[in-house]
Amino acid sequence: MIVLSGKEEISKELEKNSTLLLIFSSDEHTHLDEIIKHIKDKKICFVSLSRTYDMVQSNLKNLGVDSKNLFVIDAVTATFSRSKPPPNTLFVPSPDALTDLNIAIIETIKDHKCDYMIFDSLSTLLTYQEDHLVARFTDYVISKVKDLKARAIFTCLEADSEKQAIKEISLHTDKVLHFSDFNGKSAESKEKKKEE
Repeated sequence: MIVLSGKEEISKELEKNSTLLLIFSSDEHTHLDEIIKHIKDKKICFVSLSRTYDMVQSNLKNLGVDSKNLFVIDAVTATFSRSKPPPNTLFVPSPDALTDLNIAIIETIKDHKCDYMIFDSLSTLLTYQEDHLVARFTDYVISKVKDLKARAIFTCLEADSEKQAIKEISLHTDKVLHFSDFNGKSAESKEKKKEE
């Protein structure tokens, strides 16, 4: 784990690492916006398991992301609507459709030459799938994203950080960032907990 104290550190971590696992408490989710602000000029594939494409697009537009550079994989809308996806959007049948998610992520990154894939979130996926399936799915996505010379950012809630899947995933990502560190909290206590 690393202690982050500001925007400069976020930029450095994004430059140095091709895969990041971002862990935050439920009231810190807006920190993802800070990450997005640093990559707003890049092509982004945003995988949403809990928000519809229009919510994602609206939020990212407010953060300065050009709609031409945003490609949304929406695993929510198809669960309640039969509408056709708008441009730059793919609908996946449900958040637990791992094969469909896999294919959609790889095709989107490849076809649109995306620089970043943001997966929001592993915690949501864990409510639908068993730990070993989530870990295997994520490991496969990480290897494919690297093959395509893109970068991946996965999000997870602090409450799920001790689950077996997240522990395994953290071994395959380049860096695990705890967002509580952005608030000036020391990571020492967390490090001690790990050692105990």
